[in-house]
Amino acid sequence: MIPVTRETSENIVTLLLVKGRLTNEQVESVTQDEDGGSANGSVLAGLIEREYCTEQDVADSISESYGLPGVTLTTDNLDKVAANLLPKSFLQVNHILPFAIDDGTLKVALADPSKLTVVPSLRSITKYTNIDIYVTTFSNLVESLYWLGITAVAPPTDEFVAAAPKEDAIKIKSDEPSSDVIDFVNQVIREAISKKASDIHVERGGSAARVRFRIDGVLYNQNRFSDFLDEQYNAISTRLKIMCNANISERRLPQDGAIPFDQEKGIDLRVNFLPTHGGAERVVMRILNKKGLSVKLDQLGLHEKNGLPKLLSAVNSPQGMVLITGPTGSGKTTTLYSLLSLINKEGINILTAEDPVEYALDGIGQVQVRDDIGFGFASALRAFLRQDPEVILIGEIRDKDTVEIAVKAALTGHLVFSTLHTNDSPSSITRLIDMGIPPYLVASAVSLVMAQRLARKNCSHCSKVEEEISVEQLVSLGFSESEASAVKPKKGKGCGKCGKTGYGGRQGIYEILKITSPLRDVIQNGADMQAIVSAARQDGFMTLAETGRMLLQDGALSIEEYQRVLVTG
Repeated sequence: MIPVTRETSENIVTLLLVKGRLTNEQVESVTQDEDGGSANGSVLAGLIEREYCTEQDVADSISESYGLPGVTLTTDNLDKVAANLLPKSFLQVNHILPFAIDDGTLKVALADPSKLTVVPSLRSITKYTNIDIYVTTFSNLVESLYWLGITAVAPPTDEFVAAAPKEDAIKIKSDEPSSDVIDFVNQVIREAISKKASDIHVERGGSAARVRFRIDGVLYNQNRFSDFLDEQYNAISTRLKIMCNANISERRLPQDGAIPFDQEKGIDLRVNFLPTHGGAERVVMRILNKKGLSVKLDQLGLHEKNGLPKLLSAVNSPQGMVLITGPTGSGKTTTLYSLLSLINKEGINILTAEDPVEYALDGIGQVQVRDDIGFGFASALRAFLRQDPEVILIGEIRDKDTVEIAVKAALTGHLVFSTLHTNDSPSSITRLIDMGIPPYLVASAVSLVMAQRLARKNCSHCSKVEEEISVEQLVSLGFSESEASAVKPKKGKGCGKCGKTGYGGRQGIYEILKITSPLRDVIQNGADMQAIVSAARQDGFMTLAETGRMLLQDGALSIEEYQRVLVTG
């Protein structure tokens, strides 16, 4: 039997107790012995020697609890090429064994769950991104290592060489909980992708567990997943940790990870684990679709009516600052990446500082900021200015230090993109001034500010005119009485095409503030928000609410969605 540490032995024994494969009386009878009940002092070894449990009980309990499939290794399924991917010393110390390579996936067997911590090292050493972990018994692993010549420890019998027939090579029962956990996780992720969800929420509150998909900005329960999730919650959480290289034994602190789910389609997942009261970890997965980044601006909902020519003029300028503002989830990252893709050419040096880097963009230098080691946005910006860039993207302006360097860069021949968290575009100007930037520098550096929201579009297949909407209701939304009399707002009634929601896709709502010469004079004089808006209207400025009313008038937006996204208070 493979020696395990005292801590690992205790953890496995606890697992066997929870699974009902041991009793407290059996454990106590072994622990009362001075040597722990076995030759090497391991309580687990003592329990197996006294036949209170078997090695297969141990393997099955680990398999079920960690959501890992079981395997029986034989001479027929051991691949020496896979085993030779790792140094013998590494295999001897960690007691793990790569045993097969299948369609670009490396299969690795282990018997000790504490060795799951070496999975990240396997990826870096073997260069295999996709690694599937299987659980076998201690003896089966020892026999396999010996037969491959990796260890000098002889198996107790020679039966291993005369192995089972090929059809019994890899014994993974489809009805085993561990196998079901893997299938369940993959099914949840695939279904979320097929429904064009942006996020997957896996959570347990009280006695109930649930999966929710965020689709078009709204969370929807996926009730058919609830029963299995409730039964296998910890195993599912563990499976997700393995997939994204998180620490499976850490359940006290939040963790982040990433899953390269479908490289052919350019789909990755960014995963966060959050410990909650009661011990269950809440998991949220953000679905990142690289192929959804190169979105044309008109597909985002930008067009001539709401200021697209002004935006194009600003992003094609040799210098200046372009700010995108809006709440979390309003599509700022997609807009910024679309703008970068528009200007990304061979003769331009583009650098980005992001937290985190969500997508790898070809031809662009991207940097992950690390506040924990003192490498924040301001530090990255200082370094960028020594890298001869034409274009700089700063993920977010958070403090005075960052905004001062960004303004300096915009004034010295660089085109700077960044984001702010403000309610609208005019308030971004006052926010910069409140952060300590003199009004004359704000007026000189900023070229354009665009505020944005994302709203659900009416389903084109089932939207109908809402006859019951009164003129008074429309007037309360900002329409004049004459406009309200002519407006025929629509709403999706729900059909098979939209999953009975009444909505199909999302619509960007934009407010573009271009800094013109008259507006620059107003800002330099320290004018308030009202004066900024008044000066901007001379150049055709439309507020978010006005753009929303235009979309409502066109039938793209329902009154319900207009109120949800644009009406505050």
